[in-house]
Amino acid sequence: MPEAVVFEMLDVDQKPGVDAFQGKGDWKPEAMGAALDWEKRGWPAWTIYQPIAEAAKEAGATLVAGNAERAKARAIVKGGLASLDASEVTALGLDRPLPEAADDALRAEIATSHCDMLPEDLLPGMALAQRLRDATMARELSTATAQGTRAVLITGNGHARRDRGVPHALIDQGAKAEDIASVLLIEVDPEATVPSDLVPLDAEGKPAADIVWFTPSVSRPDPCEEMQRQMKAKSGGG
Repeated sequence: MPEAVVFEMLDVDQKPGVDAFQGKGDWKPEAMGAALDWEKRGWPAWTIYQPIAEAAKEAGATLVAGNAERAKARAIVKGGLASLDASEVTALGLDRPLPEAADDALRAEIATSHCDMLPEDLLPGMALAQRLRDATMARELSTATAQGTRAVLITGNGHARRDRGVPHALIDQGAKAEDIASVLLIEVDPEATVPSDLVPLDAEGKPAADIVWFTPSVSRPDPCEEMQRQMKAKSGGG
């Protein structure tokens, strides 16, 4: 069992609140979301994640805030690496660029996930912000495992990819590749003819994770339609 569970959904500047909540002794997982403003910060309902906290508590694992501060992520989108302290840039490995193919793929994924509605000149900064988050989560995982313990990261698939996500950042920061296992949760697509059609690949055509866990597909509104609506509203359109 892991001794630490690191959450992407908790920023590192929330660490005092996370530690204080757990430090109360018999803390209650069902109360954690409200205590940490989980849903106010834009994440899906805490009840979805609560079972993870319950399992962590039962196992005696510590919950850890892992993501970069939002202010830093916003700053790097606008100002690039110059917006961060030079020592932090070096410590996080952000001064070492991703391989060109991985960087191109990351920018393409960001563009697609924003429905190809982003200005082209925003993509480099947003890619850097993604790398900042990956590197920060890698640092927090490394800190959590410094005493030879094990840790699990709860994060989205983009961050879990071995070719450019947190696993890549961990290795860049000195971790051994064989000590890392990446798991992606992939919804089943009825149009896929074979399971391998659903597996994300890296630039060399290899699976981008060690394990792919297929889950049932979920019906949800088209996010691009909602994004178009919001952009029209901001511009004063109909």
